[in-house]
Amino acid sequence: MLNLNLRIIGLHTHIHLNGKIFRLWTCLRSLDLSDNYDIGKLPDEIGELIHLRYLDLSRTWVKKLPNSLSNLCNLQTLKLNGCILLCELPGSIEISGLWRVKSANEAKEVQLASKRGIHALTLDFGLPNESKNISEGYKEEMEGVLEVLQPHPNLEELKINQYPGSKLPSWMMSELAPIFSKLRTLELTNLTQCTSTTLPSLGRLPMLEVLKIKGMKSVRRLGLDFLGISDIEEEDNNTTSSINRGQLIAFPSLIHLKLQLMFGLEEWVLPCHAPKSTF
Repeated sequence: MLNLNLRIIGLHTHIHLNGKIFRLWTCLRSLDLSDNYDIGKLPDEIGELIHLRYLDLSRTWVKKLPNSLSNLCNLQTLKLNGCILLCELPGSIEISGLWRVKSANEAKEVQLASKRGIHALTLDFGLPNESKNISEGYKEEMEGVLEVLQPHPNLEELKINQYPGSKLPSWMMSELAPIFSKLRTLELTNLTQCTSTTLPSLGRLPMLEVLKIKGMKSVRRLGLDFLGISDIEEEDNNTTSSINRGQLIAFPSLIHLKLQLMFGLEEWVLPCHAPKSTF
């Protein structure tokens, strides 16, 4: 008879999950179901494993995670490596402990860019406080990790915490409007290792309502590029057409702006002849 007080279970054979069994494993701390290609769905009863801290679903045929998974308040690790059929995740998701990820290839398996159902995403690297001396090699590794974690364009809220890389990913530095046309909230917190002296063209985000940036100490200047206004549009202020003036509107939906612990910030440039509605 199976001991119902088990705390660690690993099932790597072809099994059919019965929801009733989860009600008996109330003491379970770790559950490893990896490499079970017969698992295409998780029973809702898995949400009753309130003590569960570790869940590995890697290389299963799971297509969707049950909403009851949000009841696992003690869950610290959820592994989904190689879940190639998993196209739908809960609307709000936090990926924490990214500092432990070994390579960009490992992070790439999450395939966030294909997860259209995620509307709110938190990427928390959670670097330990004692890690003060970060090697250049490690910074490059983390840059690669964040690079492959580009979210789907449906995203409405993005938070990045304690990212230890020296530069932001290309998907944040390129033309942002098409990628994040639905983004309403953006928070960049404690990106203390980032050496960029400027910020991306966030002013081009049409739906952005909340922008919070904290601890980016290397940022020196917020110029027209930050507002999303090109230098060409400002070259000849006497001949700027009414159409171009309309294009000078930056942050058209912004309601809340918070810049905190930006110790290096020296200059904020605004367009000299911009309309009053600009920013």
